[in-house]
Formats: sequence, C-alpha cells, structure tokens
Amino acid sequence: MTALPWSTTAGGAPTVALGNSLGTVQASWAPLIDALAGTRATLTFDLPGHHPERLEPFDFERMVSDTVDTLRAHDHGPVVFCGVSLGGALAVRVAADHPELVRAVVAVNAPVIQPDPAFWHARARAVEQNGLEQFALSLHERWFSADAEPAIVEALRADFRALPAVGYAHACRAIADLDIRSAASRVRVPTVIVHATEDVAVAASNSEELAALIPGARLIRHRGAHLLPVENPSAVREAIELAIAQSEEMSR
Repeated sequence: MTALPWSTTAGGAPTVALGNSLGTVQASWAPLIDALAGTRATLTFDLPGHHPERLEPFDFERMVSDTVDTLRAHDHGPVVFCGVSLGGALAVRVAADHPELVRAVVAVNAPVIQPDPAFWHARARAVEQNGLEQFALSLHERWFSADAEPAIVEALRADFRALPAVGYAHACRAIADLDIRSAASRVRVPTVIVHATEDVAVAASNSEELAALIPGARLIRHRGAHLLPVENPSAVREAIELAIAQSEEMSR
C-alpha cells in the first residue's frame, strides 16, 4: 500500500475527498473547506510528484493506485470524490474501478483525453532544463479569471514554485496520454460535472463529453476559470451538496 501524504478536517458524513489539479497542493482547497464551514468532513492529499518523499518516475496508473490506497487508508467509508482538472479525471477513474470507495463524483473542469501529448512532454523537458519559474509566471492566465484576488493567485504561485521540479516533470509525462473515456462509461455513482465558462486550460467539450458518457450525470456551468474551487468555492460546494443529495436518494 502506498498512501499519499494526506490530512483531514472534521465535519459531517460523508467525507468529501478533494483531488488536486496538476501543480497544486492540499492548501489550494482552503477556500472550499472554509465554504463547507465544518458541515462536511474533508480529506485532502498531495499527488505523486508533488511532494519530496518519492520522486521516481510514475504514470497515470500509479496516480490512480496511490489515490485508491489513500482512500483505503482513510477508512471512513465511501467518499464523495470532488476533483478539479486532473483530480476530476482521477475521481472518475477511481469511481469506475472501485465503486465501493466512492458514493458520488464531482468533476470540475476535468479532461477526458489529452488532445496533444507532445505539449506535456515538451513541458516536462522545459522544467527539467530550466525549472518551474517560467510556468509560475503564467499561472494567472491559465488558472484564474481577470477578477481573481491577487493574494490568492500569489499564494498558489508560491506553492507551485515550491514543488520539486523533477516530480512535476514526471507528473506532466504521466498525464500526457490520459484518456478516461472508457472509465467514464463505467461510472455508476451519482455524478455532477462542473464546467467553468472562462476556463482556458481544459476545453468545454471535455465536460460535455463526460456528461454524455457517464449515465445520469448532470452538467452545470458556472462563470469562472480553471481553478473554480479557489475562485468560486460556493459554486463547487453547491455541486457537492447536489451530488450528496442524489446519492442519498439512490440509497433509499
């Protein structure tokens, strides 16, 4: 078993597991955890490559298996898995393969398939050669809307700069060939797909395709950018509560 570095907050059941976007760490969920205001217990964790303990190469399958091990180590029953971007793709895949661990999914701006694997391989090489700074400077445009609070942007930029560059490069390669279309068609838990209308990192067609592939999935659109849980946590909180309500209705 290889559980990832994880932490929890107290609150009511079910636990909401929060899956990070590439390049972010557990601290990125602070606005959403504050918005939940203790009403829901939360589980956060750092993805492979985003912490210094293990920096060997890995692939997307390792990301999935480490996430599964983390949920099992938490051992508080099936979670509502809310993930943004890469975290949303992980939520879909884990729900498809391990429905006993997931009672509902909220996927925010999640990619279905990477349209250009070469983009991620080139980014990995650039990080290995020149470090993270070149990409830290462009995070605002890729992750946030023009209205984002500067203090929030700078906090996430600082977290990004603190990542191990070699680990981030491994993560870029791990998602280059990401394709969750088959997994999405096997999901049988209540699912809410959230698309931020100003997201420039993941095209809207991904959310639309996910909603079409997952039986019974509901698609919601909100104004905002890629890291919607940071910029508009109340919108994601509402999606989580909707997913919980759907799961409770199914269990009756």
